[in-house]
Amino acid sequence: MNEIQKIAQTALREALARQKPPKTNWLDSPMADLMHAEIDTRGSVGELLTVKLLKAGGRKPVFNPDKTAAAKDWDFMCDGLTYEVKTASVGKDGRTFQHENIFKTRHYDGMILVDIAPDEIYISMWAKAEIPWRELHRRKDGSYYKWDTSLTSPKSYDAGRLNKWCVRDNAVRRVADFMARFAQLEADIKAKQRSPSDL
Repeated sequence: MNEIQKIAQTALREALARQKPPKTNWLDSPMADLMHAEIDTRGSVGELLTVKLLKAGGRKPVFNPDKTAAAKDWDFMCDGLTYEVKTASVGKDGRTFQHENIFKTRHYDGMILVDIAPDEIYISMWAKAEIPWRELHRRKDGSYYKWDTSLTSPKSYDAGRLNKWCVRDNAVRRVADFMARFAQLEADIKAKQRSPSDL
């Protein structure tokens, strides 16, 4: 180690000693390795988790992890319906999640948001026709959106199973709970397909 590196190391230690502790603690989390994953890999975690949950529930989703949503407009198919999965880990504030690159123009039937915190996994599901596009953050070029969710958001939107940005009640701990929500999502999608005037 050279002279400059020694001084830099001392400065780093001093700065870290003054740093406020993070509001989220991943050290003892079963999902701690997620913090070392690249963004695309984090997205794959949500896709793989969703597909594995469906298989554990007796379903047969069609999924090819080597094809991106950009190439096929959706992440997986199950019983003829297509789904896009967006994954986010909790932010430094310990309560918010940011889902990026949500495209209204892609052809999928349902959106599944997977929010991962150190001690819980939250899964929210929406029929594409029910997504409140006007309430999402439209990005500068206008081709895609950002969807922020939170554990404490006071905003609410009654879409049946979910408050608009608040995912606090969407913790999933059992495959049966996930499958019940997925069955409701399928019913919502099929109801919207039967009633095109509602779109």
